Amino acid sequence: MKGLLIKDFHLMKMQKNYFLLILMISLAFIFSSKGNQGALSYAIGFFCITGTLFAMSTVSYDEFDNGNPFLFSLPFTRKTYVLEKYCFGLIVGIGFWLLCTLLSVFFLVFNKLPFTGERVGSFLLLVPLFLVLLSVMLPFTLKYGGEKSRLMIIGFVGGILLLGFLLSSAIRLLNLDLSSFLSFLSTLDYRVLLAGILAAACLILLCSLKLSISIVRKKEF
Repeated sequence: MKGLLIKDFHLMKMQKNYFLLILMISLAFIFSSKGNQGALSYAIGFFCITGTLFAMSTVSYDEFDNGNPFLFSLPFTRKTYVLEKYCFGLIVGIGFWLLCTLLSVFFLVFNKLPFTGERVGSFLLLVPLFLVLLSVMLPFTLKYGGEKSRLMIIGFVGGILLLGFLLSSAIRLLNLDLSSFLSFLSTLDYRVLLAGILAAACLILLCSLKLSISIVRKKEF
């Protein structure tokens, strides 16, 4: 797996100009935020999601010019290949999140702006979001390749949004009262809620890993 990680980091190094551009955009969001929580979270989320896209692009590089037949002739298993993609995605995504979070904290401390537990919770909440995004994108990318997977992911996200709209419409039509449930959530400590969300995201990631291994094992090159 170490050799595959080195390969992917070298591939990522070829995109350093795009990385610097995204970093500059994120810094612009941070320094123009004036401490606004939403703007800071958006900057961190934007940078973190971009890291995920960088990780996904290595699958396209592997496929380029019919490279997969040669790649899979090397002494590693298909399961190792999938594990490496998940490890690489986690390293890059969390690395990007950590970098942008530290820049945001530095900005808040330097400008003597309040740094509360709620801010920390909102920053940490982006980690489960990133894990779910990685869990969705990697199986599609490994199944359909770099180009087709984009359309499939857009369709999947569109389906989720449509389902959410239908559920909200059904709740209004059936006149369901969710106030007690929302009141219960508001009473929970944000650390407990965050831990539950993170545990759910990790479970989704494990299911995604199992699915991706199955996909690559059945794939013909």
